[in-house]
Amino acid sequence: MLATVKGTALGGLLILVVVGHTTAPSARPDDAPEDDAYQGVVQRAVAGAHCSYTGFDDARLPASALIRTARGKLRMVTFEIGWEVYNGKRPGTLIAVCPDDPSGGLVQVLR
Repeated sequence: MLATVKGTALGGLLILVVVGHTTAPSARPDDAPEDDAYQGVVQRAVAGAHCSYTGFDDARLPASALIRTARGKLRMVTFEIGWEVYNGKRPGTLIAVCPDDPSGGLVQVLR
C-alpha cells in the first residue's frame, strides 16, 4: 500500500519536475550547447535503462532512479535514495524513475 502511494505521488510530482525543467529558460545563451549535450546524455540514459519521467502506468513499481548530483553528475541510485533526493533529504535533482535495481546500490552513469 505504501509503495503504491509513493509510486503514485512520485509519478505526479515527476510530471511537475519535468514540465518545470523543460520550460525553465537557460541562465546564459552560451549554456545552450552544454545543456543540449547534457539533455542528450540524459535521454540516452533514460532510454537505455527503460526509465520514465512520469512513473509507470502498469503495476510496476520503480526500483531505481536517475538523479543529477549537486556536482552535475548523472547517477543511477536506488529508488529510496531517489525519493530522498526528491524530498530534499539529499542533495541533487530527481530526473527519472527506473524499473530495475541499480548494480551495487550507486552507479555513476555519466560525468
